[in-house]
Amino acid sequence: MPGKHLTTGDDCPPLTEGTLRVYNMRFCPYAQRAMLALKVKDIPHEEVRVNTWKKPKWFLDKNPNGLVPVLESNDKIVYESAICVDYLDELYPDNPLMATDAYQRAQDRMLFNFFSSKVESVFWKSAIAKGTNAETIKDLSEKFDVLEAELKNRNTPFFGGKKVGWLDIQIWPFFERIEGLNVMGDGKSLSADRYPTLAAWIAKINEVPAIRDYIVPPDVLAKWIAKYRTEESVFDGLVDN
Repeated sequence: MPGKHLTTGDDCPPLTEGTLRVYNMRFCPYAQRAMLALKVKDIPHEEVRVNTWKKPKWFLDKNPNGLVPVLESNDKIVYESAICVDYLDELYPDNPLMATDAYQRAQDRMLFNFFSSKVESVFWKSAIAKGTNAETIKDLSEKFDVLEAELKNRNTPFFGGKKVGWLDIQIWPFFERIEGLNVMGDGKSLSADRYPTLAAWIAKINEVPAIRDYIVPPDVLAKWIAKYRTEESVFDGLVDN
């Protein structure tokens, strides 16, 4: 089990040569991408958790952007979530996440570009409004329509085919947070009537042990986000893993 989230004034634990370390914040969807890559690919690693509200000085030395995830091993440092996933997939080629077909890789990257440039901003806008802005929810719903149509067209349980792949890992952390961050309003999940293919995907991905065991329940997410970036921010003691 990783220890508490390290904060201002805490020392950085010594890193053993040859050990792969990930700097993580347990409730961050971006850091979760790297964590899921590590877990799905079963890559040996150690985890150090960082308080992203009151960051230790040494963490800013590792990533001047002050963001998680950060990977470190043998004086090599890699950060930015999507880059970390790519790096891990290339460095540990067993059980690849990325598609082997060049055209499929291009399709995945294009859809990820749509997600990161069009979906994420509206997702956070709705989360900040606590799902009270009908126009924002309408906008987000229409963007989810695109993902629904794409997965339906692929006719596979996961975006990665018959198993969890690169794109699944990149977008899943946001779907996990729909209820806990009240993105669709009234604590709702995605409508299975409007999004039957995505609903089936959500159910299927919840059966994958590496992903299921890292999920934060909606009520815990709601409790965490309520005080995040305040003097009462809570990072520890909310989950057991």
